[in-house]
Amino acid sequence: MIFAPGDPDDQAYLLLEGTVRLYKIYREYSRIDRDQGTGTIPRGV
Repeated sequence: MIFAPGDPDDQAYLLLEGTVRLYKIYREYSRIDRDQGTGTIPRGV
């Protein structure tokens, strides 16, 4: 994670929170794909 000089902690926290949210979404699609056996992310996402 990159911290810019003078950035408040809440901005860094929001960046981390957004990264975690994206990871959870990706993990959920990976699980769905594994269950369906396609191995690809559904179109339109």
